[in-house]
Amino acid sequence: MFQKRIREEQIQSLAEDLLVREDFSDRHISLKSIEIKRGRSIMIRIFLDRENGITIDDLSDFHKEFQLILQAESIWNDDLQMQVSSPGHSAKK
Repeated sequence: MFQKRIREEQIQSLAEDLLVREDFSDRHISLKSIEIKRGRSIMIRIFLDRENGITIDDLSDFHKEFQLILQAESIWNDDLQMQVSSPGHSAKK
């Protein structure tokens, strides 16, 4: 199956656009990093945080909205997996 080439810069730009969107900007969430791993499927890992700690609801809301964006951009397909999480306490030091 043909897989559209997914670039980290493209994913980062779309993620940043979502975070500044009116319904997300008041949460003050920051994009910490993005990883794209290729194998049998493509795994996109997105790490988000905010000053007073990010919530599960923040991560879940971002995941749902970002998946819709990837679908609208014709990036999402059955070979794509996505994880949205916080970098964790040890990564903040």
